[in-house]
Amino acid sequence: MSESPRTPIMGMILPRVLRERVFEPAYYDLLATLPPHTSVASPLVHLRAFGLVLDTLRVGSPRLAWHSFRRSRRLQVALGIIVLAVVGYFVSQSGSYDPSATPRY
Repeated sequence: MSESPRTPIMGMILPRVLRERVFEPAYYDLLATLPPHTSVASPLVHLRAFGLVLDTLRVGSPRLAWHSFRRSRRLQVALGIIVLAVVGYFVSQSGSYDPSATPRY
């Protein structure tokens, strides 16, 4: 009799949106790629599922916070200008912006 794949308990620490949209599909993909003789209850599967939880938190939490943050039109424009200014500053400081940095042949 085969075991039914369930979402592991450790996935419950994630916010519902992250768990349903990111973690659960990745977990079921992990289960689909397992060799047929590997049990869902093996420590390796639990370790890899824990890694998925950590990756989901690392990647998904900032995005979830950014999308749930209510922004006005003025704030969006101000943030866009700030991001452009910071990127422009880093480009000017990197040396690739300076025409004399490229060698002439």
